[in-house]
Amino acid sequence: MESVVEASGAVTVRHWIRGRGLLFGIELSPPVPYPPGSATVVARNVRVVAGGTEVPGPTRIRETTFYAFVGEEEVYVSYRLVGAVEETGTVPGRGLARATSLVLGVAEGLGTSTRTVVGAEVLNLACKRPTPTARLRPCGEEGPDGWQVVLGDEATRDQVVAQLELS
Repeated sequence: MESVVEASGAVTVRHWIRGRGLLFGIELSPPVPYPPGSATVVARNVRVVAGGTEVPGPTRIRETTFYAFVGEEEVYVSYRLVGAVEETGTVPGRGLARATSLVLGVAEGLGTSTRTVVGAEVLNLACKRPTPTARLRPCGEEGPDGWQVVLGDEATRDQVVAQLELS
């Protein structure tokens, strides 16, 4: 999965999904608001393609949405997150990408999930379970193509937050 942080504060996201076996649907959910009490992130221009065929469904996500299809090995998902990046008040020119993707659920399991964040200058990443009381923990590392984190089987639904240099 690749998340591109735009100067506008939106985040364009692309997933290339390959399950452990045939996939029969995916679930996309807005991330749990972080910090707690902040506004919900909205996904627009949602597009799901399974086996080369566009899957019918909503193009805007504000709540958990399921996209069903006949067994496929590969699925492509793209969308734009609005309201995901906010400037932080502690250091001028710094911001927080409160969400870098929707929460993706696949009944068949994913094994691992590789997340890459590019665009703005990423200072670090933190991961958290998709629950309101979960705490952030440092994750990922800087690589040649941006910051990246590989999440194992138990953590594929984790949310990734990025601290950014916006100026």
